[in-house]
Amino acid sequence: MKNRTFWFLQGNDVQKISEQIQLDKNILDLLDEIDVALDLAPDEDTLRSRCEKSDHHKKTLTRLLEQITECGHFIQSYVKDVNFGTCFSHSAHTRFQRINHSGNRLLKHFVSNGKTVVDNFRRMLRKLREDFVSEVIVNVETDIFRIIEEVESIDEDVRAVGKSIKQVGE
Repeated sequence: MKNRTFWFLQGNDVQKISEQIQLDKNILDLLDEIDVALDLAPDEDTLRSRCEKSDHHKKTLTRLLEQITECGHFIQSYVKDVNFGTCFSHSAHTRFQRINHSGNRLLKHFVSNGKTVVDNFRRMLRKLREDFVSEVIVNVETDIFRIIEEVESIDEDVRAVGKSIKQVGE
């Protein structure tokens, strides 16, 4: 943004508008983070099965859905403001009109530390997804160790049967 283009603005108005544009983008990033957080299994049956087998999965998924609900409430209240997303327009005249009408919006969202709220939501979504996925990894490792133990046990049984057959044949 060139300062001469905005000669009619006072003080740090351009900075406030830039920050509001960034907050609008952060809200869109939060929606992307929700989409990623929900990518937990290839299909509904697999997800259901994992939650039925593991209380940890069930609790983590519940916490994740509660967090997404909170994000949804925050996003809904944010976008109810008719000015959401209007900062993406390129018309100088429209910008000037928004500047005159968006003071309450700027104040409302910056007083409530919108960026911090969005960052906290994104961080919590990532953590909950990682908790869920890491439990999947632990469960897979556990299953692999069980299978190895079973294969070793079968191997021992086969060797014992082989020895018995060999002894009978001698």
